[in-house]
Amino acid sequence: LVAELLLLPLFNALKDLCSDDRPEVRNSGLRTLLSTLVSHGGKLPPGLWRRCLWEILFPLLDTVRSLAASSSKEESVGTQLGREKGRAVMMLIHHSRNTEQKQWDETL
Repeated sequence: LVAELLLLPLFNALKDLCSDDRPEVRNSGLRTLLSTLVSHGGKLPPGLWRRCLWEILFPLLDTVRSLAASSSKEESVGTQLGREKGRAVMMLIHHSRNTEQKQWDETL
């Protein structure tokens, strides 16, 4: 019971991070959630595991799949960082991450 009271809110917070618009936050949340479950899952009572599966992991998978399917496939040219000598200075984006779709694929 104590484990559920302490861990479920933590796992829910990590689940929320896993659908963040920022790929770095999203992927870090997912890695943290999954590595925590892998390394400490053996210590969780069976009831908590069931709740983690049905309240955290399965809904998270549905959310990420839905967001990935509806993400933009339009290529980004980058963000303007500022101006130098009257010209725009743009942030370069690697071709493997230049669309929202590719960034969500990285999460899946």
